[in-house]
This record gives sequence, structure tokens and C-alpha cells, in this order.
Amino acid sequence: MNSEEINVFSNGKMMIFAILGLFYRLVNHDLDRNELLNQPSLVEEHDFIYASFISNYKKDDIEEILKNLIIEITSILTDCYKTEFENNKVTSISNFFKTDKKYVDIIIPFILKRYRIETRWVEFISPYKELLIRE
Repeated sequence: MNSEEINVFSNGKMMIFAILGLFYRLVNHDLDRNELLNQPSLVEEHDFIYASFISNYKKDDIEEILKNLIIEITSILTDCYKTEFENNKVTSISNFFKTDKKYVDIIIPFILKRYRIETRWVEFISPYKELLIRE
């Protein structure tokens, strides 16, 4: 990771957990990507279905998979922050991660637009799907 990504990682740990939860819900079809893109507030309106998922992972590369997923999420958040900063919509990384409103109104749509095309989503999530699938 570069210095900007490290700064995003340091300031955005709770956001990274939120995105892990988003990916968990998308992989398990608790939320629909297209519906969520049109109405990001659905993430707050639908109940979160709690069940084990990471502990279900059977392969011996869990550390590598988690590390890679966290690096991917950090990269996405860095790109999102840069876009907002360049458009003068945010002043600092720490302020960017302070509110749920930014998560719902900015970050979720940014992620969903990045993976709007089904093949891009499948290609992105495939290495992590077994980790996120609920039993």
C-alpha cells in the first residue's frame, strides 16, 4: 500500500468493516446490487442477517484472502476519497469517514458503480466469495 492508502486504512477501519458487511449481504443475496444502486438507503432499511461466514472458510489461505480483500477495499476507499477531494466535497480523510451519510450516499454508490457490470462484479468478488458466503 502507498502512503495515501495507509492513511485511508488507518482512518477508515470501521468503514472497511461496513464494506465487508455490504459484500457479505450482496454475496448472500440479502441485497440486490441494482436496487441498492438506485436506492442506497436500502442498506439501512433491510435487516442484517447474522450467521457465521468467515469461520466456514475451509481452505488454509484465509490470512492471504482477508489481507487481499482488505487491500482491495482500502484501494476502493482511496479512489472514492480522491474523487470527493478533487471535487472539493471533502477536506480530509478523517472527515470523510465520520458519518454514516457519506457511507450511504457516497461510498456505496461509488462501489456499486465500479462493479455495475455483472462480469466485473463476478471477477472482483470470486476470490472472496467462499469467505463471505453464509452457511
